[in-house]
Amino acid sequence: VPGAHFVEAWDMNGDGYVSLADAQEQRANVFTMFDENEDGVMDASEFATFAEHRAEDAQDHGEAGGDAARERRKKMGEGMGLAFNDANGDGKVTLEEFVAGTEAWLAMIDRNGDGKVDLADFGKK
Repeated sequence: VPGAHFVEAWDMNGDGYVSLADAQEQRANVFTMFDENEDGVMDASEFATFAEHRAEDAQDHGEAGGDAARERRKKMGEGMGLAFNDANGDGKVTLEEFVAGTEAWLAMIDRNGDGKVDLADFGKK
């Protein structure tokens, strides 16, 4: 089912969808996981490792869902990258920058604009 892996992994309170609060919490967790040297910032090297991990995860969970689901996954990836999250343009991202980018990132993948991401956001147009 397109989007099922995302919703399962990011729905922190088990209510069946990913809210802004869910996404902020999980993005903070992701940041902590990939801040390899624990210096409070993710640099280009750490973002490269993060991108590799996301690519492996996507491969492990297939490419089901057709064009709409692929577009959601592309936007999700862009919103997790260095360029999207580097608010001050210094070539690295702090935890605060990464979490602050959550609302714009969620809006990119919330196809129907209801403020939450669920399986319907990954389905056919």
